[in-house]
Amino acid sequence: MKVFITGGTGFVGSAVVQELVANGFEVVGLARSETSAQKLISWGAQPVRGSLTSLSTLATAAAQADAIIHLGFNNDFRHFFQAGAMDRRAIETMGRAISGTNKSLVVTYGTTGIRLGSSATRFIN
Repeated sequence: MKVFITGGTGFVGSAVVQELVANGFEVVGLARSETSAQKLISWGAQPVRGSLTSLSTLATAAAQADAIIHLGFNNDFRHFFQAGAMDRRAIETMGRAISGTNKSLVVTYGTTGIRLGSSATRFIN
């Protein structure tokens, strides 16, 4: 199964990508930078260069995947409403790309306010 993921090198996304790859999924991750692309490659995922504003890239990657996990978000709280509008456009673009199919689009957030190193950030096996 091919999974397209945004935010794949972030706090939550990095764990999701590595878990998917470890369980045999083909993972394609959106990468804004060469550094992010190299991280994805090192974890066994395939990077596609772009950002949440690269709507044609998002549409193509979503259409080519069996499932989409959207974890990316511009956490610039000085421009929160603009970031929300950008996120909405990204979600709508990926949703339209898979409209009429049985593909899933998972959208989730959840690390705002968590400080690295706190007990809430430890992985439990």
